[in-house]
Amino acid sequence: MKKKTKIILGVALLIIVSIVIMIIMQKSNNTLEKVQTGKASAINSKTMSINEAAAIASTSVNPSQWDESKVKKVTSADGEMVPVPKGYTESSVTTENRVESGFVIYEGENPVNDGNVADARAERNQWVWVPVPIVDRIYEEVDGKKISKLYAFTNSGSALRRNDNYEPAIVPKRDTESNLQTYLDGISADELYQELQAQFDETIESIKTYGGFYIGRYETGNLSQAKPVVQKYNTDIASQTWWEMYKKCKLIASQENVQTSMIFGNLYDETLQWLHDMTANNFMNFSKLVTDSREWGNYNNVTLQYKTSKDSSEETKEVNTSRIIPTGGSEATMKNNIYDMAGNVWERTLEVASAICRVYRGGSYRNISSDFPATCRVSSFLGSNDDSDGCRAYLYIK
Repeated sequence: MKKKTKIILGVALLIIVSIVIMIIMQKSNNTLEKVQTGKASAINSKTMSINEAAAIASTSVNPSQWDESKVKKVTSADGEMVPVPKGYTESSVTTENRVESGFVIYEGENPVNDGNVADARAERNQWVWVPVPIVDRIYEEVDGKKISKLYAFTNSGSALRRNDNYEPAIVPKRDTESNLQTYLDGISADELYQELQAQFDETIESIKTYGGFYIGRYETGNLSQAKPVVQKYNTDIASQTWWEMYKKCKLIASQENVQTSMIFGNLYDETLQWLHDMTANNFMNFSKLVTDSREWGNYNNVTLQYKTSKDSSEETKEVNTSRIIPTGGSEATMKNNIYDMAGNVWERTLEVASAICRVYRGGSYRNISSDFPATCRVSSFLGSNDDSDGCRAYLYIK
């Protein structure tokens, strides 16, 4: 009897010990889960510095390794180290010198301050720094090649897209020998693909090194001219084919240490995410990105006050009227120093939608804001040259 009692007590003790071990392991797992969740939350918090977010995400950005023949190290007003390309100057205007609200650089090395900023905005190309705290969220490697990660936005956040959209890639049924001969100086489809892949690879490596990229402050202007611009009050921002816009965007940069191009879809997504994460007072909630962008875009159903030049008086675009406004013409369309990402003209990208189309973003002056908010994607033919089709460029350090 005693032997049976000992056996029962031994089994009971073993069960109790097992339960205790399971509880300890569960607590440990819960703690790990909380730590991981806390990291994700911290990275998405607008109150956290870009450097802290990068450290948590294990993204290695070391300014001591920056190539100082290509960039100068500038500390922003909110304490972030920003790589300013040689041949460009950082703005000292108080509304343009903070990373969290849009750090602006101007082409040329003459200083930009409160006294000359109005002229500089209208006469010099401008770019806004977009920090990328987690580079792994914008690309992946498949079969040894880098490709983009693209995101779908909802009112509750953003999620990785798993569909036919991809980049870098060509559009097989439109990037034909005839079209490429007409618009891109006879480059072959394979050469175009190799060019896009090389640019994508360079962009990712640049972001890894420098921690971000620059986006055009305005929609690309002077599209019908030999030299395109990214300047305020430009109206030559549409009515060209995709190929012509692609070619023009590559001509904006005037320095060998940087490259400009029509923007990739993953960089567009990352910019929208940054606008949400970093906009002061959290104005840019996902609803204003996803559901209705009327508060910061030129749409048919919006009334806007705008100017056509720095010296002009304000004009009014009434509700239920469709009118392109000059780039940066209305302060209402600006968030984090980037203008017109919602409405005005559709912004063509390098993202492929199908064998016949590429992706356009952001809606246009003809549209209703709730139908085509800032995050929307549409597929469109490359050969169209509608007056509502424009583009936006980006700049990276080579």
